[in-house]
Amino acid sequence: MMSKLFILILLISTYTAALKIGELPPKLIMQGDSGSCADGSTFNIANYKGKVAVIYYIDPDEREMNEPFYKAMKAADFKEDSFKSIAIVNMAATVIPDFLFESKLKKNQKKYPKTLYVLDKKSMLVSKWGMQDNSSCVTVIASDGRVVWHKCGALMEKEIPVVL
Repeated sequence: MMSKLFILILLISTYTAALKIGELPPKLIMQGDSGSCADGSTFNIANYKGKVAVIYYIDPDEREMNEPFYKAMKAADFKEDSFKSIAIVNMAATVIPDFLFESKLKKNQKKYPKTLYVLDKKSMLVSKWGMQDNSSCVTVIASDGRVVWHKCGALMEKEIPVVL
């Protein structure tokens, strides 16, 4: 019994520790059945090295959880040459059919071109980066590719200026 508990604790700690402040995140490429950008092209996080990337990982059913942060980011109006906003939608976390979200994200991509919309059809960020399923996560990656901030769940009001 004790060995099973130890293995469970080890698995949980490995699972939740995928993103570490000051370290490079695990490689992430989404294409084909695993997901893609809203326009169908391959998503590769390495393409954004050299820019600060703010990644929103969102369960569609929890999209309002961090609405105050999204509004603050929009109001900050960062320069596109050094900043990229990336909204990755966890399609596997909702019962809403993929085709409905794919259509909506394509429209959002045209309406909000400063944000890159990505579909994660297999919850890849949950398994590769330790993101929480059925939640809203915010991750900031510095221009050198290292994680500088990460939180899953609702951001507290006092955290928003820290992230900005």
